[in-house]
Amino acid sequence: MQLLPLFLLAIVAGLMLPVQAGLNSEMGRVLKSPVYASIVSFVTGLIALILYGFITRMPFGNLKEGFTLPWYFWMGGVLGAV
Repeated sequence: MQLLPLFLLAIVAGLMLPVQAGLNSEMGRVLKSPVYASIVSFVTGLIALILYGFITRMPFGNLKEGFTLPWYFWMGGVLGAV
């Protein structure tokens, strides 16, 4: 029965995608720039992930290994921005 909460979490996450799109669209309209809206969105997400890392006491030392990855692994961030 442990799969049920994960299944429900996946459903809720999927339902939030149109909400996120609507909020980002409205932010772009207010800021008069989709680029500025994207910057605010990414910075907000970064802050949320850092807070999550501190709350869960995630070992940040593992991040150093990310800098040793080939350049094409970093393209995921570029594709997310596009």
